[in-house]
This record gives sequence, structure tokens and C-alpha cells, in this order.
Amino acid sequence: MGNKKKSTASQDYMEQGSNKKLGDLDRYFREKVKHLTQDEDSNMAAAPQESDSPPPSPASSEQSTVIKDSEIRELLQNLPSKTDLASMLAKLEESMQDKISDIARDVHHMGQRVGELEDKNLRTIEAIKALETRQGAIELKYIIMARIIEELDNRSRRNNLRLRGLPETQEASEDLLAKLQALFNNILQRPTDTPVLLDRAHKALRPKGLPQDKPRDVICRAHYFTLKEEILKLSKNSPAMTQGNIQL
Repeated sequence: MGNKKKSTASQDYMEQGSNKKLGDLDRYFREKVKHLTQDEDSNMAAAPQESDSPPPSPASSEQSTVIKDSEIRELLQNLPSKTDLASMLAKLEESMQDKISDIARDVHHMGQRVGELEDKNLRTIEAIKALETRQGAIELKYIIMARIIEELDNRSRRNNLRLRGLPETQEASEDLLAKLQALFNNILQRPTDTPVLLDRAHKALRPKGLPQDKPRDVICRAHYFTLKEEILKLSKNSPAMTQGNIQL
């Protein structure tokens, strides 16, 4: 019983609080509506007092309408007609057609030039390929010729003999050949006047030194390879070679 009384009392208190809040809101909105109605009434009352000028007369209104009608007719007369629009459109189409024709002509010309450049490019590529092929063949020939020249050079030196220690003199090449003939006949153990076939004989290709310097080497070429090999073989077996009192 005590709990029921407490619950009913709390409910009554809450209803009273809510009724109190609703009363406050109702009072607030009523005051707002009242102020709005007063403002509208004051505006409506003040509106007739603002217009002090007399109402426009019918003649002035008719004159203004006539002016407006004349202006409208003048504007309508100044508007272009269908013929004018058609001629303007024809001129525009003609100018556009001319421009399009010029552009088409330029494009056609550029296409021709591009085709010519492509043809030239193809010809250039083919020429470059042909040059590369020829260059490869020339390089191969050069390698073969270099090997042949090297072989010929080596073969031409096969018959050469080099003598070191022969004293420097002012004799001519004939005297040098005579000395070499006597020297080689001595090595070959033949008479001194026996002919020895030598193609050439000369000093080493460098400047002549001072008297106290070492003499330049003598280079000679035997006509036959067998003669050169025989001289080398016997010179190795002999203990020493001398020319006069000089050991070679």
C-alpha cells in the first residue's frame, strides 16, 4: 500500500511539471503570434499614408503603351529576315568550305611529302645496309692482305744474316760484299775467291756512332735459303769467327 501511494504521488508530480512546461511554451508562442499580428496591422495602416502622389491618369498610361508598341515594332523591323539569314548562312558555308578545301589541300600535300620522305628513308636504309656489307667484305680482304704481307715479310727475312762486330769503314758496298764473301768462304772452308751469291748487304739503319762506340751490325741476304742455313750451321760449330784480328 505504501509503495502504491508513493508511485501515484510521483506520477502526479511529473504530470504537474509537464503541465507547467506546456503552459510556459503555450504562453511564449501566444506572445509571438500577438506581436506578429500587431506588426502586420501597423504595416497595413501605414501603407496608404506613404503614397502622396495622385494616381496616374488614363492618357499617360495610353501614351506609355504607345511608346512601348513603337519601340517593339522598330525592334521587330530591325530583326534580320529569312532571306538575310539564308544569305548569311550561305556566306558562312562558302567561307567554311574554302577553309576546309585549303586544309584538305595542305593535308594532301603533307601526305605526299611524308610518302616521299618514307621512300627516301627506305632507300637510305638499303644503301646503309649495302655499305655495311661492302665494309665487311673490305675488312675481310684487309685482314687477308695483312696476313699475306706479314707472311711475305717474314719469308723475305728468312735468308737474312746479321753480323755483329765488323768494324766501321768508309768502304763502298762492293768492298763490303768482298769482305763478306771472304768471311763466308772461310766459314764454309772453301777457297777465298769462290763466288757467294748475296742479294744485298748493308749496315744497320741507324746513325754512325763515334770511333769508340760499338760498330753497327751488318745485314746481308743470301740468295739461297740452303746457303744461309749452311753458314749458320757451320758458324755454330766453329769456335770463333774472325775478320783480320777482330772476332765476330
